[in-house]
Amino acid sequence: MRTLLFALVLVAGESSSVDLNRWTGTWTWKLPAGAKEKSDRLVIRKSPDTRGALDAVGNAYWYGPMVNYDGKPSEVVHFGFVNADGVPDGDRLALHQGQCEVKLTLTDGEIHASDNMLCGGMNVRFSGAFFRR
Repeated sequence: MRTLLFALVLVAGESSSVDLNRWTGTWTWKLPAGAKEKSDRLVIRKSPDTRGALDAVGNAYWYGPMVNYDGKPSEVVHFGFVNADGVPDGDRLALHQGQCEVKLTLTDGEIHASDNMLCGGMNVRFSGAFFRR
């Protein structure tokens, strides 16, 4: 009986109704027109190792004020990074790398992100709407 139950669980787990193609692509956080800053970005691909899983790599930036460093004006930039995989649960995907946790929700061609504030330097966040590029 145990073997039969185990086999049923495996088959149920492999037949996912989630369309992974809806998730895949390069997603960027929208900056105002003419902005010079680097845009926050998520690149999501189907995992080559795990059926039904996605691999995600993301960068996030925070731009602070100009400061005078050794007599030269310099821009303060803090950055963060996530490189993780996960299996989407419908329109939700959770990414975990070390202490960093990013939660993604897919809605109407946008990904809405939120994190636990442990994904990079001071004030760096994976938050807000990301749009497919």
